[in-house]
Amino acid sequence: MRIVECPGADRCACCGTHVRAAGEIGLIKLLSVKPFREGVRIEMLAGRRAYEYVRRISAQNHAVSVLTSAPETDTAGAVERLKTELAESQYRSVGLENRLFAHLAEQYAGRGDVLLRQDGLSSDALRRCALAVAEKCGGACAVFSGADGEGYRYALSSPDASGLAKRLNAACAGRGGGKNALAQGSVSGAWQQILDFFQNDAGARSAP
Repeated sequence: MRIVECPGADRCACCGTHVRAAGEIGLIKLLSVKPFREGVRIEMLAGRRAYEYVRRISAQNHAVSVLTSAPETDTAGAVERLKTELAESQYRSVGLENRLFAHLAEQYAGRGDVLLRQDGLSSDALRRCALAVAEKCGGACAVFSGADGEGYRYALSSPDASGLAKRLNAACAGRGGGKNALAQGSVSGAWQQILDFFQNDAGARSAP
């Protein structure tokens, strides 16, 4: 054991490995420095582990540089630009989806309970679609997206959405739930099972 002192800063007992010169340690990489009680907590790597860490980081940065066609010194800027472009594309996509759902809702205005299958929709898009159609149809709306063998995600808009979701999950090997007249989840049953459930339980109409 040695007493290690940094004049004017710290003094502590150390039972670790001691070298004759700092150069024997090799590379030292500080990963984080966080406040801890009255001092700081330092996370670091040294020697071979530090070199391996830096090698992996360099390889990752090179891969990002190639994928973004950006200099290795500007990968963060390139990724930030891609994030901005993606956000703008998602905003436009949501707008187009909402227009589609509004048009779909008009087709079912006054039809009462409606059951729809709209492939390729995200969970958020399912929710928006169910709410839009339910507002116009004058009844409950259930929207599903998926395929046999893969399962289906769903969104239900109904005064009894929670109870309807529980019965659907029990009948079609599903899970999920909700409140405030909206429920979402997924089922692993086939599409015919879903159709049978709604014909027997809710009398929902199937889209052409």
